[in-house]
Amino acid sequence: LPFTPLQTFLTVFQKMPSNKELQENLLPVSGESRSPEKSPNPPLFPPLFLSFISTFGSLLFGYTLGYTAPALQPMQNAYEGGGDTPFKCEGYEEDKDKSDYGLCTSSPSSSIFSSLVNIGCLIGALLGGTISDKLGRKRALLLSSVPFAVGWAGIATMEDPKLLTVSRVLTGLGVGVCSSNVPVYIAEVSPALYRGGLGCMNQLGITVGIFVVYAVGLLTEEEVKPADGPAEGDGETVYEFASWRDIAWIGFFVSLAFGVLVCAVLPETPSWLARSGDKSRAVSVLMKLRGRGAEYTEEYEVLVQEAAQAAGAAGDKGGRD
Repeated sequence: LPFTPLQTFLTVFQKMPSNKELQENLLPVSGESRSPEKSPNPPLFPPLFLSFISTFGSLLFGYTLGYTAPALQPMQNAYEGGGDTPFKCEGYEEDKDKSDYGLCTSSPSSSIFSSLVNIGCLIGALLGGTISDKLGRKRALLLSSVPFAVGWAGIATMEDPKLLTVSRVLTGLGVGVCSSNVPVYIAEVSPALYRGGLGCMNQLGITVGIFVVYAVGLLTEEEVKPADGPAEGDGETVYEFASWRDIAWIGFFVSLAFGVLVCAVLPETPSWLARSGDKSRAVSVLMKLRGRGAEYTEEYEVLVQEAAQAAGAAGDKGGRD
């Protein structure tokens, strides 16, 4: 008889080792060769707390990308009491049977404002790795808060479309630096036992940031009447627009809080300190992260070996190139 896929699966399944065999034969990771009797599991709270603080950068990532969803319509549609609209509209929906009747459908300047954030993300991502390797993970996160704060302050206060777009690019720069450093920071402060679970906090922070900007937009909505386009002065059409400047101010204050927390709370990662040869600081951070009873010196030596191996691999690659 032919060997069916089901038979193949059953054969492979029968040959799989048991849980007991796996526990006996698996190699220790990152120097964690101590048995549970000699060394208890490392505490969860220190790496969890530091990961939570670092994910403020991820939250700003999502907040930045989601900003235009509630903010773009009031930025390109003039309405009574709204002052000058920063982006000029060149086309409106004129079909009265559609729900977006009278709203702007074509505004090149607002499209540029929305899309150029990706240029900032690209530049930030390219710079983020170099900054992290040269200055450390903590300083990289701290520096990312600067373009975030300056960019959000510019969006909240500027009137000129060009300056608004430059401010938007700056927030994208912060996104790029954070996107390359938050996951690294979380991984390097987390013990192997919790690294996988804590690693998901980066993506969770991004989605929470998107949710928050939508929620803030909803909370700042107010009914307005159009002051331009085919629906102007008809006395019937009413829109619900969010306050795009208030949303930007919240982004500014969150950026400031992120910078202060990184500066005051986050330590440098032991991996980067070991790579830099700062043994005293690396061991001090490990003591705080791993708790009493952990073999800090042993883990430090493992980190030094891993850094040497990474440097050797990079050197070999450079020699081949």
